[in-house]
Amino acid sequence: MGQSYYTQNFKVRFENKCVRLLVDAYNQSVTEKTIQLNWEETDITSQLREFIEKNPLKTKWEISCNVDPHLHNNRGKKEKGFAKKERKVDLSFVKFQQRLFQSNKEHVVFAEAKNLKENDSKLKRRYIDTGMGNFISGIYPLGLLVGYFLEGNVHATIEGINHMLNKDNREKDCLHPKKHAIVRYYCESYHYDLCIKHLIFDLKTL
Repeated sequence: MGQSYYTQNFKVRFENKCVRLLVDAYNQSVTEKTIQLNWEETDITSQLREFIEKNPLKTKWEISCNVDPHLHNNRGKKEKGFAKKERKVDLSFVKFQQRLFQSNKEHVVFAEAKNLKENDSKLKRRYIDTGMGNFISGIYPLGLLVGYFLEGNVHATIEGINHMLNKDNREKDCLHPKKHAIVRYYCESYHYDLCIKHLIFDLKTL
């Protein structure tokens, strides 16, 4: 088996570990009722990251986790204030792949989060435009899209997002619910050679 196979296998295992860290943090938030439903996305993400940092698996797996990392995609001339204009994504997970007789290779998994409510069309539109859209356009590197669900019914909300996509004549971009070993509400959407993995965290029981 070639080196590319082992690299791809490493990426898959690494992404699964990132999902595990996110789900563990979500479960701990539900158990300890630490998140308030009126919080902004950044508040929720910060709380989840706090639990991720305390998770012994993070140390065991030697993964670092950062909030709001800059994507460094400013291709123009760097002038005063350029850093403020750089795009940021909510979370990044970083792991180095150990390689024999070669320098270590860095792998990164990004996670972007959006608040969701069943009867809030603006939040669903934002999920499509600045969540899915930024992954599809390449503004965000390949990663995970996390929905912080705050009100209503999860399945109806997913159907609502798909209804918006259908109205936009984007049937091929619709979310497809899938079974997942540890994520209760999990979907995938397919965009040419890109697959976006959607993790919906139901927080309304807090």
